[in-house]
Amino acid sequence: MELSYYKLKFTSPLHIGTNRPGFEFTDEILHSDTLFSAVINMWALLYPGDMALFLPGGGEDSLDFPWFQVSSAFPYQDSCFYFPKPFVRLNTGDKTNQKDPRIAKKIKQLKYLDQTLFEKAIHNEEIRIPECSFSGNGQFLNAESGQKRSPDQAPFAIYDVPRVVKDRRSGSTMPFSFTRICFQKKAGLWFAATFSEEQWAKRFRAALNLLGDTGIGGDRSVGHGQFSVADTGIMELKVPADTRHCLTLSLYHPKTAEIPAIREGASYQIIERKGWIFAGISKPLRRQAVRMFKEGSVFGNSPSCGGDVVKVLDKDSAPGLDHHIYRYGIAFPIPCRAGGK
Repeated sequence: MELSYYKLKFTSPLHIGTNRPGFEFTDEILHSDTLFSAVINMWALLYPGDMALFLPGGGEDSLDFPWFQVSSAFPYQDSCFYFPKPFVRLNTGDKTNQKDPRIAKKIKQLKYLDQTLFEKAIHNEEIRIPECSFSGNGQFLNAESGQKRSPDQAPFAIYDVPRVVKDRRSGSTMPFSFTRICFQKKAGLWFAATFSEEQWAKRFRAALNLLGDTGIGGDRSVGHGQFSVADTGIMELKVPADTRHCLTLSLYHPKTAEIPAIREGASYQIIERKGWIFAGISKPLRRQAVRMFKEGSVFGNSPSCGGDVVKVLDKDSAPGLDHHIYRYGIAFPIPCRAGGK
């Protein structure tokens, strides 16, 4: 399976908001809905005539984008691409390894697999944990036999910066912490994208370049979240054939009609997506919360998965908006063999 990938090299710290209040927490990956929305905002500046394609007539509650799909953005380091750990039981070999509490603890801490191990995982092939190396406090697993990586060799480091907020009226101050991500010299985030026509790929790249200059995530006003597209190309991902299951590399909001098909053999986690929207107006607006399946979720009986783009804010209930606000929930499916199927 060929994947078109984009590698983002961040030139400034990055803060990715979470559902937790305050700035003391940051996410580690750019979820597909955030990435998609940020690119579309830049797309609107460069190609305003294309917005009719993203905003359906009649005020529908959801729409499809079969001609344009993106995955979430995951860490990379040098030439190593990391993937989310699938939400299935990894094949770690014989029963002795499977019952070893030390191995079970290591697997529980894992968040990312390098491409070699990810391909083994989606084929349900054996992964011998003692022969692999961990990094990033056990969150990253690499197929490097006999080599060990220290925690500081992870693609990024997360640290807090002390700040102070000052009340305009009383002049009183209150300290708080702002959490940021800083990437190693040859590390960043990567994502995959598919396009039905070459013209969309060219316009997407232009919007992505502009987004890099503008920044993504929190604190863009002070230069956070700026990046350049370090590399783009085609990745050859080995996927299983003749399987009924699929794994999503993006957030997934299924249509009602899709739920019965994906229910059998499903293994997943759910994340709630909420917060504020930016639509070129001065007043921030809170959008409706949406629950989606997380990256790495596995589903059965639906090799192509699906999903939709759901309306999260009606223009009639938000003064200043000239269109409805939608949230991207299209799955980015990868064939996966779960439990030998």
